[in-house]
Amino acid sequence: MALHILKRSYEKGTIKRGDVIIEASSGNTGISFSALGRALGHPVIVFMPDWMSSERRLLIKSYGAQVIPVSALQGGFIGSIQLVEETAREHGERHVFLPRQFQNELNPEAHRLTTGPEILVQLASVGLHPHCFVAGVGT
Repeated sequence: MALHILKRSYEKGTIKRGDVIIEASSGNTGISFSALGRALGHPVIVFMPDWMSSERRLLIKSYGAQVIPVSALQGGFIGSIQLVEETAREHGERHVFLPRQFQNELNPEAHRLTTGPEILVQLASVGLHPHCFVAGVGT
């Protein structure tokens, strides 16, 4: 999903080389943007609730990204999203890319184009065919 968002955003011109990627994440998406940011030459800042595992924080940092912990008093996950927006304004938005995974239409598009077909292929490989699909929140 993170790769799809970046690829399509490069195609649209909404991200440019060197732009700072700033995102709120509880882990997996932050890890993905950190790894991709490192590979593509983008500084990355990830805001995440301070109760997320130290392994997640360390993995994000290992890609050179900055992790900003957000306490429950600061709003936890909702506070993380708000702080992303505030930080973008402080940086000057023309040099910042906000993936906004929770409101970005490229997120479900990525799953429709990749995750869904992958699940169908894997199920078919063992002779199964879904009758319905139930999803929760998160990756």
